[in-house]
Amino acid sequence: MRRSEERFRLLVENAPEYAIFMLDPNGRVSTWNGGAQRIKGSTAEEIIGKHFSIFYPQDAKEGGWTDHELQVATEEGRFVDTGWRVRKDGTTFWAHVIITALRDARAAHAVQRNLGWTQVLLRGESPKGPEAGLGLGLALCKQLVEQHGGSIRAASQGEDKGATFSVVLPVSIAQLQEEGTPRIRSRRRLASSSLRKSGRHAPPTIREGKPSPFLAVPTGTSMSTISNRVLRSLRERAPGAGLTRDFYTDAEIFALDLEEIFYQDWLFVAHSTELPDAGSYLTLQVGEYPIVLTRTADGVVRAFINSCRHRGARVCPEAAGKAAKLVCPYHQWTYNLDGRLFAARQMGPGFDRSQLGLKPVCCETVAGYIFVCLAAEAPDFGPTRRQLEPYLLPHRLSEARVAFRSTLIEEGNWKLVWENNRECYHCAANHPELARTFSDRPTVTSVSGAEDDPLIAEHWRRCESAALASQFQLSPDGQMRTARMPLVGPAVSYTLTGHAAVKRPLSDSIPSNLNIGALLLFHYPTTWNHGLADHAVSFRVLPLGPTRTELTTKWLVHRNAVEGVDYDLNELTQVWLATNEQDRRIVREIQIGMSCPAYEPGPLSNVTEGGVKQFIDWYCTRLEQRLSPDALRKVC
Repeated sequence: MRRSEERFRLLVENAPEYAIFMLDPNGRVSTWNGGAQRIKGSTAEEIIGKHFSIFYPQDAKEGGWTDHELQVATEEGRFVDTGWRVRKDGTTFWAHVIITALRDARAAHAVQRNLGWTQVLLRGESPKGPEAGLGLGLALCKQLVEQHGGSIRAASQGEDKGATFSVVLPVSIAQLQEEGTPRIRSRRRLASSSLRKSGRHAPPTIREGKPSPFLAVPTGTSMSTISNRVLRSLRERAPGAGLTRDFYTDAEIFALDLEEIFYQDWLFVAHSTELPDAGSYLTLQVGEYPIVLTRTADGVVRAFINSCRHRGARVCPEAAGKAAKLVCPYHQWTYNLDGRLFAARQMGPGFDRSQLGLKPVCCETVAGYIFVCLAAEAPDFGPTRRQLEPYLLPHRLSEARVAFRSTLIEEGNWKLVWENNRECYHCAANHPELARTFSDRPTVTSVSGAEDDPLIAEHWRRCESAALASQFQLSPDGQMRTARMPLVGPAVSYTLTGHAAVKRPLSDSIPSNLNIGALLLFHYPTTWNHGLADHAVSFRVLPLGPTRTELTTKWLVHRNAVEGVDYDLNELTQVWLATNEQDRRIVREIQIGMSCPAYEPGPLSNVTEGGVKQFIDWYCTRLEQRLSPDALRKVC
């Protein structure tokens, strides 16, 4: 045995006041010292291989506290806690605990993989005090580094007292068990589970100071570690610069995006014309939520969680269809189009089907667009309706028809997809087909200066003289923008010639002799749109993972326009199919470059990237509002 290994073994074994042990990546005990046996009452043979949660009271385990401790230790490098622990004989004792993450220094991944944790536990109010435990925890980690190589990364407060440090070890991943990273719980789920069970009013956090009951509320309002980290990053962002790389690569921030934006905001999901008749239905997936849209007999579009109330199977596994009733293929539970449970066979006497309808999702339609919101209490849809209706209604999209739809997977974070869309700095060099008709003038593509552009001002005057809402309008919260902009020169449509792609105009409400250009409309976080005189194009963004995004594009034409007679499908779709594919390659390259640990966001152009800045500002403001102490109090 090497001398350093012997010193490490002696240090651990000759610390009877401390329970010192290590956990594998699955949270199971892998080493056990004499102090742990004395304090907890279990021998190494009895305890190695068991999950460390057996040392915790039942309410802590049910509330997910053990997962939370490992989450914090993984994110911050170390977790400090005080609370009750359980001995082998079932009795409890008060303890100070330090958990330190061990990482792989040779991992090829952008985020170093977790090798496990080392845990130091002091029984009760040790005369040495909790800070001695911190010192010993650091001493153990120094021995690990000396034994295996690697490094200790410490915060600025000083190594031995109060510092946050993590240990990086050059251990081969192949020599370890398969990684089993604990499930990262969102702030809201933590609040609704462990806090409800414990009767507390704020999520757990690292607690120091006087002993208090398990899951006690610390001074002030606390948040989960991931929320704190994100808030700190948002507030430290350099003005005029983009977001740091973790916002485009980090799985926990992606989960936060889902929880705080996609599960809370109104999302564009489909066009009402895609549900033409009673019984028509569509399905989609938003994060963890499968959704089904239906049109009921009274013509109303409704949305539900696409999960049977019996055993959870998707009631409608197909992308679209038509049915008089919705029948789950698993056990044939049958639902009316309004979500009520109609029949459930062989459930026995006393079964009350009135309580087991499909769970509804908030749903609104406006001018042919369907929006849903997964929040229990959806934001007021009124502002969205009031802004979109005047611009969209003249196009009569609720009476149109989807002529073609395309779905592709972009290998980039959903925010990268949006940022790429929000500027045309790259258009001339990357989008030759689009550049023939779509202007890359900053006053067209950005969110400022349009009113001072004579060309745009004259375009608005002409359109508004025909009662078409046209002037630039950005909602007060920055979530949606509407404006009617001129195309390049005499172009009237997105074709290589600039001529109309569809002979039959999209709407009889728009004068046929008026070049209305394109209605440019976005609504974060799911849609941007182009409304022309002959057709309209909608884009829907849905996140699939930290570095994967689904983009669905739909071309809408007059419902009576006939393919091959009124339009050529290739001419109709050619420009945006080419542009989407070009953007797919661009986003992939950006994601690869941004994933590099050396990446730092550069300054945004004041001339051409105002739209990017506006999107990032909206995103940062949205998260800050929902992660703020006041918002957290409402959640809890």
